[in-house]
Amino acid sequence: TASAKNILLTNDDGWAATNIRALHRDLTAAGHNVVTIAPTVQMSGNGARFGIPAATTLKTPALFNYPPAGSPSWGHEEDDYNMWYFDGTPAACVAAGLDYVIPNYFSNMTIDLVLAGPNEGNNLGERDFVLSGTVGAVNYGIQRGYPAIALSGANSNNSFFKDNLNDNPNDAPNIYSKKSVELVNQLFESQGENPRV
Repeated sequence: TASAKNILLTNDDGWAATNIRALHRDLTAAGHNVVTIAPTVQMSGNGARFGIPAATTLKTPALFNYPPAGSPSWGHEEDDYNMWYFDGTPAACVAAGLDYVIPNYFSNMTIDLVLAGPNEGNNLGERDFVLSGTVGAVNYGIQRGYPAIALSGANSNNSFFKDNLNDNPNDAPNIYSKKSVELVNQLFESQGENPRV
């Protein structure tokens, strides 16, 4: 198996989406140190736009009312410092992870890989290179000097993880997660003596 690596994970479907929660769970189970920081709301179609919170509290509720309006504009699961939300675009979530969360909560650890997704819908075609928030997050990570991968699937169902995250190997989020972990592990195993994946 691949050595444990430090991974920054985001998406454009929101931190409470089932796909990202499945991937966070499975990358962690595979031995990686995963810090997830993702938007509070659906941010598909924002490309590499860099949008940050306009206030220190949420003026409207996050997707699935998780967290509700009036909550801080960024924060983490009550019992998990590795799972963060940020009221900004996917690219800004990567910046918040690299410039705030990692330095302040993870001793400024070195990130080995930035992942975005799995997006809950296809990202196919030339227009998605500039339109997709998933791809925009990866582009920002690459511009900052990090290896990065955008992951997408075809389920197009932005579901709440508290309602839909399960262990059924035939459910789309679990299929995407399993294949994403296989890809990530293979890349790390192929890294050899190279300093970066």
